[in-house]
Amino acid sequence: MSPLPTQMTTHWWQRPGRLPGRELYHWHMLFHDQPRVHELVTTAQKKLVGQPGLDMIDMPWLHMTTYIVGFADEVPVPAVEAMTAEARRRLSHVAPIRVSLGRVGYASNAIVLLVEPPGALTPVLDAVREATHAAGCEGHADTDPWLPH
Repeated sequence: MSPLPTQMTTHWWQRPGRLPGRELYHWHMLFHDQPRVHELVTTAQKKLVGQPGLDMIDMPWLHMTTYIVGFADEVPVPAVEAMTAEARRRLSHVAPIRVSLGRVGYASNAIVLLVEPPGALTPVLDAVREATHAAGCEGHADTDPWLPH
């Protein structure tokens, strides 16, 4: 991740098989109840206004991708229900984790805030990965998990 990439790529269509209208299921962490994160992102976005090719994320959609389940048209509804129930069960055993955001990281498809300390959210990734697999879905890690975008 850093140094600066020489060229940005689109964040939305880089997955093989992804086409307009073909959606992916993801496990996301949302920041609806984190006003300090919203303030930090708003400050960063104001500094980036006018940079060509950047797609600023609106605050209601601000997220951190944890794990990619697969294409929605390939995951049956019973698997989604089983996966969410299993994730709920597994995550109920994960104690709250305190992390910091603030350092800026650069990937070829996003400018992000890094989660620190590194690895702190691994129990969350493990829980959703195991829930996904238990439901019979292959899933795969995002190329840069723990990066809010």
